[in-house]
Amino acid sequence: MKNATVTDISTNVRAALWFLSGASVFFMQAGYAFLEAGAVQSKNTPNIFFRNTLNTLGGSLVFWAVGYSFSGSGNQFIGTENFFLDDAHGLAAIKWFVFYVFTMTSATVVTGAMAERTRHFGTLIFSLFFSGFLQPVVMHWTWNDDGWLKHGVDGFDNATISYKDFAGSSTIFVVGGTAALIGAAIIGPRPGRFDEYGKPVKIEKLAESSTLSTLGCYIILYGFFAFNFSSHVDITDPMAASVLGHIAANTALAGASGGLTSLLVRRFVERHETTSWSLETTLRGSLAGIVSVGAGVDSIHTYSAVIISAGAGWIYVIMSRNLLKVRVDDPLETTAIHLGGGFWGVLTVSLFDMKKGFFYETNTNGLTLIGWNLCGLLVITVWTLLLSGLVFGILFCLNLLQDTNVTERQAIKRAGTVYSRQQFAAARNRTQIERDTQRLSRDGVRHSISVLPLSMMAKLDNEESNTTPNHVPAEDNSTTIHNAGADITSVV
Repeated sequence: MKNATVTDISTNVRAALWFLSGASVFFMQAGYAFLEAGAVQSKNTPNIFFRNTLNTLGGSLVFWAVGYSFSGSGNQFIGTENFFLDDAHGLAAIKWFVFYVFTMTSATVVTGAMAERTRHFGTLIFSLFFSGFLQPVVMHWTWNDDGWLKHGVDGFDNATISYKDFAGSSTIFVVGGTAALIGAAIIGPRPGRFDEYGKPVKIEKLAESSTLSTLGCYIILYGFFAFNFSSHVDITDPMAASVLGHIAANTALAGASGGLTSLLVRRFVERHETTSWSLETTLRGSLAGIVSVGAGVDSIHTYSAVIISAGAGWIYVIMSRNLLKVRVDDPLETTAIHLGGGFWGVLTVSLFDMKKGFFYETNTNGLTLIGWNLCGLLVITVWTLLLSGLVFGILFCLNLLQDTNVTERQAIKRAGTVYSRQQFAAARNRTQIERDTQRLSRDGVRHSISVLPLSMMAKLDNEESNTTPNHVPAEDNSTTIHNAGADITSVV
């Protein structure tokens, strides 16, 4: 038996650590599932889990077949080797796994923005396209030596200025956030999300769970440590300990700074809108902060990480508010978190990077890095907008994307149930109420609570006697009657 050399041992150690960190990133899928489940109506919880499972399983096959090849070696635009992992062995196969879990993270960001109103088949089709082509091409541009952004431009004193995005602020999260934005805009808001004047209305959530949201956020935060760690491809580098130390410290500080900043901004700066301390804002601000520092988490000082993530937390709050003003309904605010945080992070790393950043480089290389990163951001954003808009538009026109008139019992039948026997019986009663309400709407009757039959009023009173119904004008068949016993919205 041949004795292992030092090179063999180092290769095996790299493979083992890559695998463990990739497995931790994969666990982020559970985090996103819990985060979504805690932010939507309880009837849609099983559909959230089912949709995420479909996307993960389908994405693995398409990324194995073509996605990894498009992200690998080839020309400056796209990779052309290792289709179906034909020649991938050892570290190359481990690298496929790491890139696969990165891609699935980005795909989950997209579908979360359209929760409660999409069909499984439509989101699966988009996820396959996203994981097999759209996302891998961007990975090739930014992370592969053959990619045009990674190849870079000539700077001062024969220096090569390459696109700086160490852990995917733009490669993963700007792509995911941009696709989420265009998807949420095309499919439109959930029924009842905005009133007749365009002002946002909080949809009553049956069994909304801050516990699930908090658990999901902590799982995602844990996964981000592995996410940023696995981006450092060579732990045998003599400087690996220093780099990994920067990664760990900057990731932790970014989550703290982003979360606290967003909390304080929403509490004091926007106190005309809210006077409470928001757990939801704090959790999502932490995610925005970590997303922002990913671009330079290996090469910025800790104080720079605090500054960058604080800016990301502020941007998240502002962007989430302004999206509501233009009637973009994103239940998890994934667009503000990932697009806003990622865009800001790639811009600021060109200032704070300790090697080539504008604040540290005394010649024109710092300006060149700013320009090249900005150029890459714009191209990546336009690329994602065009392709996502095309696919989402086709799916919408074919009626394969939107699903806005599904009763609670239908939602349970489609993907199983997390309900008890008593809750299922209540769902059956609510379904009958929904049908009667829709019949009244088709007959031209303005279906406020006051015109409901006595039998329906009795069902409402029996389910929760302490709830006072809200009067919601009818605009279409998908109008929501806000009551603990009647809530018409769609599944994801």
